[in-house]
Amino acid sequence: MNIFKILGNGDGRINEPNISAFLGYLLDPYQDHGLGFEFLSRFLKQINLENFEAEMFDYEIILEQAFREEDSEIKKKEIVDIILLCFKPNKGNYREIIAHQMIDNKKSLEFAFLIENKVNVSAKKELQLQNQYVNFVSAIRKLNPDFNIDNIISLYVTPDNQKFDEEFQAFKELKKAHIKWILYSEKLNEDKEEEEEENLNNVFTQSIYSILNSIISDENQSKIDPINDYTKQTIKAFVKFIENDFKSQLRDMRDKKEGRRKDGEYTKKYVEINISTNIEQKLVDLRNYIANTAPELKDKMSVDMSTPTSPALKFEFDDYIITIYAGTESRDKIRFLYGINPKVEKISKQKLIDKFGFDCLKKANYKTAYCKPWKKEENIYKLEEEHYREIFDRLKVLIEDMKT
Repeated sequence: MNIFKILGNGDGRINEPNISAFLGYLLDPYQDHGLGFEFLSRFLKQINLENFEAEMFDYEIILEQAFREEDSEIKKKEIVDIILLCFKPNKGNYREIIAHQMIDNKKSLEFAFLIENKVNVSAKKELQLQNQYVNFVSAIRKLNPDFNIDNIISLYVTPDNQKFDEEFQAFKELKKAHIKWILYSEKLNEDKEEEEEENLNNVFTQSIYSILNSIISDENQSKIDPINDYTKQTIKAFVKFIENDFKSQLRDMRDKKEGRRKDGEYTKKYVEINISTNIEQKLVDLRNYIANTAPELKDKMSVDMSTPTSPALKFEFDDYIITIYAGTESRDKIRFLYGINPKVEKISKQKLIDKFGFDCLKKANYKTAYCKPWKKEENIYKLEEEHYREIFDRLKVLIEDMKT
């Protein structure tokens, strides 16, 4: 999974499992990110475990692990996003310890960190933290009876959102359990009541955001070993992702665009562009030129201004449409597109593929899928009178392509 690509392009695959996987990747000191123990150590440091130093232990990271409480009548499984298992320190004898573990087929488990990652409030489940803890205790007692359950520590990782507070407080009532609340960013609500101040003792004072920024800063100042460029760029993308309220920059642009659509600002902008560029008259002039040059096309074409963002001159030929689309904001260039004519009985997308080739489809799931079956450099023409003949000649070629 290319985390950097996912965080950067907002292609719809960004979700809590992706983020959990990335968090688990950073926490694993043996991964190829080159951070070693830097992130893990800073992440665990503020739990304030007595005599605990992250570098002294061996670790295993388990993602999306399910546990069931054996004595429960419901026997419902609870999935833990990330389990960080902390094993007996190797004391410099790592190779020897590994050999013994292979022979004995066991390790000495010292701590278990149950990490529940929540980004979307809608994903919150009632009593999820409690059930995860209880089910894990049941499983560990069966698998490792000698393990001290006081060394099970739950970590609740969320944005700065008080809608997660109820779930956190419900778990805290389970007095025998240890829990810390880890924020992605350190912006705590300032309107908390005084009686809630005690809750802040259970929240990390250093957020994931500040931990990652401090790592980048320390690396820039040569306070830690150099980090490879890929890791640095990935961390920076993730920091931006947190800053942007867990949206990629592209997704944020889409949301703003959608907001402008809803309040009319987006449409108004393009209406004004169409007026200022006189694009409708330019398309009418092109239509008149084509009608005078090829009268047989007169009844097949029309200027379409119904979508302000996409003024066009359209030619309808039974199943298909050829569109001269004025798509740039300057409205001085046009593109040719093939499409399915929605006015006639729906034709199969396969028919379009058979005619123009699969590779030319814009998207496989478009209801009015269209394509441009020619080289890109041939696809843009100036919408000016001196180019009308060139546009018409290209149109004739496309019409012939469509008929064959």
